[in-house]
Amino acid sequence: MNVGANQKLKSLGCGFGVEPATFRRYAKRRGDTQQGNEIMSDAAWYYAVGSEQRGPASADDVALLIGRGEIGPDTLVWREGMSEWAAARASLPGSMVPQSWVDGMSSSAANPPQVPTSVGSGGAYQHPDHPFEVWRIVPKRFLQFRGRARRSEYWYWYMIIACIAPILAIVLLIPVGLSVEAAANGDPELGAGTLFLLLAFFVGFLLVNLSVSVRRLHDVGRSGFWLLLVLVPYIGIFVVTWMLAWPGQKQDNKHGPA
Repeated sequence: MNVGANQKLKSLGCGFGVEPATFRRYAKRRGDTQQGNEIMSDAAWYYAVGSEQRGPASADDVALLIGRGEIGPDTLVWREGMSEWAAARASLPGSMVPQSWVDGMSSSAANPPQVPTSVGSGGAYQHPDHPFEVWRIVPKRFLQFRGRARRSEYWYWYMIIACIAPILAIVLLIPVGLSVEAAANGDPELGAGTLFLLLAFFVGFLLVNLSVSVRRLHDVGRSGFWLLLVLVPYIGIFVVTWMLAWPGQKQDNKHGPA
């Protein structure tokens, strides 16, 4: 604050304890915006951590919090005179904004990220809607029990299984025959190894079908535990199949975006 402004404030009976709003009006009349920013920086700031309000914090405290990473560019802040909470990068005076925030804003504006087709708990999620895409993607998600699977993804997968089932059955009979022949020829280790590989295939196949079924139920807003209805004799499998045929919810649900 320059000497002339200080003497003027003292003559008004304000001294250094002048209210920010009063000084800003005086600074505006003088065109002294730099001094107005200094007073605004000295205001008591409040900031949010999750849903918890913290503060008040002085300008020096805010600088320390920024340095420790407790206040970031998108942290909501508020001070007297603001109508609502706003992001720190847009609310703090220029003298309080670190250069890294400015560089980050410039970098983000120059190189925006690619817009994903859908975002779930695991980040960008691709919904395959073509049989070849289903054949390529679904087996890779054999351990993914979160998220959603559209009706096309689920039924395309089982359509593919139905088409290759005869060939798959013939192929699987070969290791079974080899294991039986190895056991008959006195080579139980070869037979056990072959059966182990066959068992590993069946476990993987079961996980693929189980995971896509759970994600299909998520898409209609149901828990994967509804699959346990298949254990109910006679009608359980029909009820589950009926639920798997429901159209997916058009809005986002707790299992992921639409």
